[in-house]
Amino acid sequence: MTRVAVSLLNHIGSDSTIACVQSLLAMEPAEGKSFQLEIFVADNASAREAQVRLQQFFDKYPNVYFRLNHENLGFSAGHNHN
Repeated sequence: MTRVAVSLLNHIGSDSTIACVQSLLAMEPAEGKSFQLEIFVADNASAREAQVRLQQFFDKYPNVYFRLNHENLGFSAGHNHN
């Protein structure tokens, strides 16, 4: 089985990140293939409302890991904390 890991970085909003994760979760492997998907999402100090919305959504999926960064660490550092 192939393992696939995706790292996403969120800042400010939540709609596009949730849509992206939904799309990834809906992926089907090619016929005769299988994969194990893990999704790592870090939030770079979005508003509390967005953080709560993301946390509530991601809590439903055991293969989605969510991390809150309490300051905007930028692109590279935000990903490296996943």
